[in-house]
Amino acid sequence: MASVSPLALSWADGGRPFRLKRRPEERVRVLGAEMDLVRFEEVFHFIAERLAVGEKTIVANHNLHSLYLMRRSASMRRFFDMADLIEVDSMPLIFWARLMGRRSRTFHRCTYLDWREEFWALAIERGWRVFFIGGKPGVAEAAQARLLKQWPMATLSVHTGYFDHRPGSIDNERLL
Repeated sequence: MASVSPLALSWADGGRPFRLKRRPEERVRVLGAEMDLVRFEEVFHFIAERLAVGEKTIVANHNLHSLYLMRRSASMRRFFDMADLIEVDSMPLIFWARLMGRRSRTFHRCTYLDWREEFWALAIERGWRVFFIGGKPGVAEAAQARLLKQWPMATLSVHTGYFDHRPGSIDNERLL
């Protein structure tokens, strides 16, 4: 089996290298919450790697609103405690971290919008089935139509976020 280089080349910014494996010190605490110092290529690679081996994973992201919700909701804290990777999706949070001494060059805002082109291209190439859940009735369907217009070969299903999500409920069982 060939060994995997610890670095890969970014497709986005002129071939700048990025790490394929995160280091433990790249998970930091900012404003009382843990988050990972990652660039979008690293998030994308992490997701693709997990899908390739069929491993369930949770990728979350933090912004100022999520920090607010974590302080008020035990279920939100549990969700972030379960996350395998936590992106930073907030420039104000990045600025705050820098003010508090986190001056790492690897601390970037990272969101799906940064890697969606690559995601959909790879999803089509590898035959991934994507499922989106959330939003008011009609919102997910509108998003699906827009995405399929841009990527017609994608396999994408959607469902409204308004359903009885309690374990064992008819809605939840039907959705699962």
